[in-house]
Amino acid sequence: MKRVTIKDIAREAGVSPGAVSFALNDRPGVSESTRERIKQVAVELGWTRSAAAAALSGKRVGSFGLTLQRGVGDDHAEAFIMRFMAGMQRELDKNHLSIVLQVVPSIEAEERTLRTWWAERRVDGVVLLRPTIDDSRARVLTEIGMPGVTIGGPVAEKISTVGVEEVGTTQLLVDHFAARGHQRIAYVTGPPELQYVSWRAEAFKARARHHGMIPQVVHVVTGDELTGMDASERLVRSGNAPTALLYDNELMTVGGVTACTDAGLVVGSDVCIASYEDSPALRMMRPGISALRRHTEQIGTLAARALVDLLEDGEPTSQIGPFPELVVRGSSGEILG
Repeated sequence: MKRVTIKDIAREAGVSPGAVSFALNDRPGVSESTRERIKQVAVELGWTRSAAAAALSGKRVGSFGLTLQRGVGDDHAEAFIMRFMAGMQRELDKNHLSIVLQVVPSIEAEERTLRTWWAERRVDGVVLLRPTIDDSRARVLTEIGMPGVTIGGPVAEKISTVGVEEVGTTQLLVDHFAARGHQRIAYVTGPPELQYVSWRAEAFKARARHHGMIPQVVHVVTGDELTGMDASERLVRSGNAPTALLYDNELMTVGGVTACTDAGLVVGSDVCIASYEDSPALRMMRPGISALRRHTEQIGTLAARALVDLLEDGEPTSQIGPFPELVVRGSSGEILG
């Protein structure tokens, strides 16, 4: 199908191509009635703005970048990504903006993608997921002057941030098991260099000790069901096995339930389990697994809004998303008394 051009719009509207350019770019040179008529013709013909042409003219291209690091079999973040993008695009639709998604195998590839996008004016800004404590991607954005928003923690002064109250949600989970009389509790989580993991792990240990509990933190490289199972097997077969287990996501939780069952433990009785992320699988298990119900789409909406505001005002912002709700199911067991 032939792309609609400015000349096509000019011919249909009975004006010059220059008048069309003035109207579509909201520049002076045409009357308001003519501007509205030209825009209406553009809509009727199905005209869309060319990102390449906008880049060459030095204008915004109307797209925001989102990179996703992903290895073979690394699918634990799929549900989060889909909900996050849905919320982000819903907000961007209000401004006729879009998302450019790039899957990369490593942080080095992600940095190259950021540089390429900015050099070729492919995007107007980016959203960074899973920031690390010393995030090299933030240094790249600062170096090239690219607007950005991080999800999960501040990494640079000139970058906006949207986060979740990691300390508060961790305290909520620990308090939940402390109220049930547990004394030994373990947390299976990702690499310690991730900012959110660092915050959660410190809050977990501090809150557990506050209640007089004995905490254990186990870090794994990948957040899938196999690593969750392996870590859990070591924990439940140890001499001082925990009676309560927390997991970072639903796949590690599934692996943990499998390990406990294989060890002859009854979930919700011999050992109690909760997850930082909910999913249909956790809701359908028997017993159902207690989990935090997060408002992921709203986080995506806040991220898109923060990036739009950053481009408009030039001033970075920092905000916290809605507090998750703890959904208590059978895996929490009874209050021990």
